[in-house]
Amino acid sequence: MKPSTTVDTQPALKKRSKRVNITKSLSKFLDVFEKSANIDLTADSFEYAKLLQLFSENDFVLISNENEVFSPDIRMTIWRMEKNRKIIFESLARKIKETNEQPKKLQFLTFERTKTLPIECEIFVSHVISNIEEIFSVEGDPVFDDDGYIIQITIEKFFQQLFDPYASTEFIHIFAFTGNILCEPKFIINQFKQIHNEYLKQFKNEEKYPKKYLENVQTRIESVIEIFLKYQIFILSNEQKIEINQLFTSPIYSSSFITNVKEILSNKTSGFKNPISTKPLFMKTEKKQTRKKKALSVSSHPSSETPKEESRPKLTRTKSGDPLSIFESENAKVDFIDIDSFMNIDYKIIAEQLVVYDVNEFKKIPLIDLINSENSEYFQRYIKVLNKLEDLFIKIMTTTDAFKYFIKVAQCCIDLNDLNMGHLIFSVIVKQSISCKEQFDGLKKGKKLMYSKIYDLFSIQRNLCRYRNAMKKIPLESPRVPIISIFLKDVISFKEMESFLNGNINYTKFRALTETIEAMAISQHIPYIIPPLNIIQNFLNSQMV
Repeated sequence: MKPSTTVDTQPALKKRSKRVNITKSLSKFLDVFEKSANIDLTADSFEYAKLLQLFSENDFVLISNENEVFSPDIRMTIWRMEKNRKIIFESLARKIKETNEQPKKLQFLTFERTKTLPIECEIFVSHVISNIEEIFSVEGDPVFDDDGYIIQITIEKFFQQLFDPYASTEFIHIFAFTGNILCEPKFIINQFKQIHNEYLKQFKNEEKYPKKYLENVQTRIESVIEIFLKYQIFILSNEQKIEINQLFTSPIYSSSFITNVKEILSNKTSGFKNPISTKPLFMKTEKKQTRKKKALSVSSHPSSETPKEESRPKLTRTKSGDPLSIFESENAKVDFIDIDSFMNIDYKIIAEQLVVYDVNEFKKIPLIDLINSENSEYFQRYIKVLNKLEDLFIKIMTTTDAFKYFIKVAQCCIDLNDLNMGHLIFSVIVKQSISCKEQFDGLKKGKKLMYSKIYDLFSIQRNLCRYRNAMKKIPLESPRVPIISIFLKDVISFKEMESFLNGNINYTKFRALTETIEAMAISQHIPYIIPPLNIIQNFLNSQMV
């Protein structure tokens, strides 16, 4: 564990906060409410009454929950405000300071005016006005970029925000997925002790802290601890588990939480059931665009260029679930598949069954191995399975017809959002196009066009940007299988980045690593609805010997 220091202020790292133009800030506010009031905040006299009236008429408050003033860090409370509100708040604070107005005026422009506010609200705004340059500077702890995203933070500040009931759940996600490389277990346990003792003091001081605030603190603590145990219990020693049990089975916590902690620590539950959320982290807000409703796929073909293929054949299935006829050739045997008869099966059925096989292997990877992928036996086994499938495809892909067949299979896998299987088949096509060049060159224009589209999708240019964009376009509720080799390379790449810069957490690294791991975890828990065909699944299993 590297020691924490105050954030370095070397010239190369300095990012000066832009002084906000008061008139522009008010204009932003007026645009939001489609008003045209003429209130000049740049005037010598501060028109507080008019501004208060404008806020009241629109039921506008800058901070809707006054209990946020009890959060341990005023600067972080300000920086997590919605962007336009933060701009307006800064404009008002600077003008009040400039005109020597009473800080209490900022209080009534900031919080709900119909409530009886705690004294901490006035303390809050007074602190902001007194420390205005420090509060709104991008430099400090944490360091922000110009868009308000954290780029560096001390380890102490990270844990403070981790347990702040009003802080972003981003901190919980990062702790859940990367806690094992963020800091040592001993340090984590010490932080748990501190937050438990702090909450115990607050719990006993109900006169100062509102009941709702204490409830939110308790909920946050319980969420952090329970998720940490489910995701990171593998880093704890037996002694550390005992310490956690002693801390968080206190009667100040909810009975359901205490029960869950005991069950996880006693290994009566498998821990991870579902991802923390069904939405990826750190998704930037974009303008809504009207999109045509269409099938959920990441086809590499523009709609106008998609090759016309015969419709999916309707299959009559036996009681075992196998179709009575899955072969294109009527004379082919139904009860036996080998390498020679493989391509007699309709390519769409083969694609579906390859997806089923791939998904089954993909879902066998435990969460602990996604988080701690180095030397994972599950990943090693999965890669061996993919290598065996690659060997199978190489044996079959020696003719022009085979190239044509597998190009269609690859595209179908891509359309089913199994980009891992699509990429595996594509890589074999690339290899075989060299060793069987004459046969590959025999492809007709239509299939070469289809192949070129697949080639573009998996191009390594600009860090596989087309593949990454395709993955982002898959709707959140749709099943998918990312390319496993790319995931492993990304994780290694992120982990090789410096975890600490000038003694502070390289927050950018941990955000990126968390996003990568969580995307895989979410993918594992979105089911495909494709029935397995035993005759094909058994054949694929036979190739694993």
